[in-house]
Amino acid sequence: MSEIEIVVYYDRNFPNAWIEPQYSISISSFFQQNGVAIVDASKLEDFMTASIDQRVAHRKIVMFSQDVVPSTICRETGSNTLIREYLDAGGNVVWIGDIPLFYIGTRGSTSPSQCIQA
Repeated sequence: MSEIEIVVYYDRNFPNAWIEPQYSISISSFFQQNGVAIVDASKLEDFMTASIDQRVAHRKIVMFSQDVVPSTICRETGSNTLIREYLDAGGNVVWIGDIPLFYIGTRGSTSPSQCIQA
């Protein structure tokens, strides 16, 4: 049987919207203490790309501890994005925020008002 790989997305260089930052830190810390890798926006892009290229996305789970999608995996508001390709390839996402993909954040943005609304 093939093994499932789980990662948690957390990047302090990207904002949160409805989830308070301290909760994102607590969530990612909890999972890290239990052996789950934390990935930032750049590593998340690499993780999704490799999962697709290696045809193993169906054995991968990304848990979001933040509720703003980083622009590294969602470069536009349409369906032609890396996160969509990852999901179409069988990848799994655990979204704990309010409206999935409502905000697309860029590195250094500090609030939802500086994000792109999908």
